[in-house]
Amino acid sequence: MGRPLLDGYGLTELGNVALATPDSPHGCGRPLPGVRLRVLRPDGTVAAPGELGGIEVRSPGLMAGYLREDGSLRPVDQDAWYPTADLGSVDADGTVRVVGRNQAVHRLGFTLYPESLERRAEACGRPVKVLAVEDQRRGSALHFVVADPEGDAPLTWRRRLAEHLAEYEQPNVVHVVDHFPLTANGKPDARALRAQLGLGS
Repeated sequence: MGRPLLDGYGLTELGNVALATPDSPHGCGRPLPGVRLRVLRPDGTVAAPGELGGIEVRSPGLMAGYLREDGSLRPVDQDAWYPTADLGSVDADGTVRVVGRNQAVHRLGFTLYPESLERRAEACGRPVKVLAVEDQRRGSALHFVVADPEGDAPLTWRRRLAEHLAEYEQPNVVHVVDHFPLTANGKPDARALRAQLGLGS
């Protein structure tokens, strides 16, 4: 069509939330008219511009409710903020950026988001998955898995990853595999990868 491909953000429960436009092509654009969006820290306070957190939305497009097994409707509060379970941020100009699912983990007093770490770690030049494993002393241990068909050593990849991560975000363990197992729809299968590496569920 000769037009750039732009991103948007929406949910089954809410419909379209934000759409990028030629005038505002970055991220997922700004929230649509009548839609309000906010980003919350883990403690429930509103995040600063550009700060990652959980996305909540208020929209006139919110579903009426959930269907019960007997066919009746369990309504949702139309005036309440809807927790999307997604992780993202809102820039000072209102641009929405969605990173992935809000799966925060806690390690040594820091709140970390595996999908956000993956995005930045992939600047090393290979696909990366970050798997959190419960650790009694640390809270969580972070296993970085690099898909490298050339099979460079984990120590080599640890050094490359370090360039793209803050000190408190560094991996506890680095694994190297030739490729990630995939789900039926072609996405990396984290459950199968955990099993492959013996990390449990």
